[in-house]
Amino acid sequence: MTFGFLLSYNARSRIIEAMNSESSLVQGELDSGERLLWTARPNPGRVSQQNIGGFFVGIFVTGFAIFWMSSAFWMQSQSSQHFGPSSGPPLEGIFPFFGLIFVGFGLYMMASPFVGAAKASNTIYAITDKRILVIENSTTRTVKSYGPNDIQNVERREQSDGSGDIIFAREQYFTHHNGHRHARTREIGLWGIPNAREAERLIRENLKQD
Repeated sequence: MTFGFLLSYNARSRIIEAMNSESSLVQGELDSGERLLWTARPNPGRVSQQNIGGFFVGIFVTGFAIFWMSSAFWMQSQSSQHFGPSSGPPLEGIFPFFGLIFVGFGLYMMASPFVGAAKASNTIYAITDKRILVIENSTTRTVKSYGPNDIQNVERREQSDGSGDIIFAREQYFTHHNGHRHARTREIGLWGIPNAREAERLIRENLKQD
């Protein structure tokens, strides 16, 4: 009983310490007269789920690239056995190694859920009476600030336990593929937060312009 109480006490102490650390870090970013209304950290597991599609794409790309490289090496070896060493340009022998570019890209995509979770563990969200703050506190501190003019339609995606995502803006960006320009939309929001409804209410009451 005593041991269980000590574990519970230590767990509560760590939670309180983490909350105090979050609050003090955010307080250092506030302007004079600015009031802190809410702060939370994203759930790393929830953030990693958002990137799970990239993981499966990475598996496909990596597998295909390895298959392509293996086939290219096999064809080169068969050619050498039947026709002797190639007299072609020197770069012909390293042609299969170009597949390493796609292997690297595939591995990067496979790592995206874990990279996202690690990034989330170093991120703090805050809502004040003037703006929304997204603070990434890893090797370097990055602070993104969104004021009333940046906030568009506020959308809540809520889980059964009350946690969820709040999307408050969208931005357009462009990618290039095979010489064509493609428009893409990126959602900006608070991901995997506890009590998403409370965060939405604070944004609407303090920052959303009618």
